[in-house]
Amino acid sequence: MSRRSKGVSISVYTKPGKVSSLTAMNNTNVSVAVTWKPPVGNFTGFYVQAIDVNDKVLFNCTVAKTSQEVPGLPLGSKITVVVTTLANYTVEGDSEKIITYTTPGPISGLTVITSDHSLTATWDPPSGNYSSFNVKLQGENFEKQIENVTALQQDFTELKSGASYTVVVSAVSGQYVGPEVKHANFTMPAPPSNLRTMTSEKHEITFAWDPPANTSKIKYIVKLYSSFWNYSNTTTLDNKTSHTFSGLKSGTNYSFEVYTQADKMKSAVMESTGVTETVETEISLSMLCSSAVPLLCDNSETRNYVFQQLWDRFSELLENHIVWTLTKPEYNKG
Repeated sequence: MSRRSKGVSISVYTKPGKVSSLTAMNNTNVSVAVTWKPPVGNFTGFYVQAIDVNDKVLFNCTVAKTSQEVPGLPLGSKITVVVTTLANYTVEGDSEKIITYTTPGPISGLTVITSDHSLTATWDPPSGNYSSFNVKLQGENFEKQIENVTALQQDFTELKSGASYTVVVSAVSGQYVGPEVKHANFTMPAPPSNLRTMTSEKHEITFAWDPPANTSKIKYIVKLYSSFWNYSNTTTLDNKTSHTFSGLKSGTNYSFEVYTQADKMKSAVMESTGVTETVETEISLSMLCSSAVPLLCDNSETRNYVFQQLWDRFSELLENHIVWTLTKPEYNKG
């Protein structure tokens, strides 16, 4: 009598093919998405891994679809995504890999310090990783961009004074750029120069000046004052380089000031003076002298002394605020 053993069936899977066209997209500061094309032949799924520069596995999963979002990644980091085809969920084919980056986070603490023709921008780095910074300067009909900045500051020179500039800074990781951070500020206004009196009449004075070089729209603050008459007049001018003050007193020495202003910043104050045309008026002074000393009042030394006392007193009261003079009359003894 013969016996026949039972048959045994064994399934053996060949190694699956490799995926193609592995592509990263929709990169954010904490995630990336990858897509790929499946291989020719049979397969049951795909094993997806994300690995950092230290070969640490940050993410892994098995999927049946041909795309996967990879979350939970560090900011601004270099990431290697590996996709391996599976047969029977256990047999691995050759892997396909792609290097990509998460976008860096925003910088912080952006400040812009200005002078009249330059500015310096400084900032703090973003959280996480980054490789460099893009720095952009924007002004009126003007834009300049500097890439691959590795320092935490950037200088810009040869700027217009009294002009508004915006500095835009973004961190870079690979080919990916983080969110922009902006800060605007005005360059310090430069003062005008060459102050001068154009015309002077009895009751008005016209002052003029030269504008500062390399300046856009200019706002001038002009002031005329006389402490003697308790007079003050302040006026704001836009892009004008002269101004006439009217209704003034004749024969008066007026003080003039002018400076430029941008936003709330002021330039140095430039000063000058101007004298209105004199309308002379003669005033006679009579003095009575009495003395117990005979002929003392008639003595020339006494007369000179009294005249000097008068001169000193008028000088103290009038100084150079107005045009004046004191004349000693000729004295005839008869």
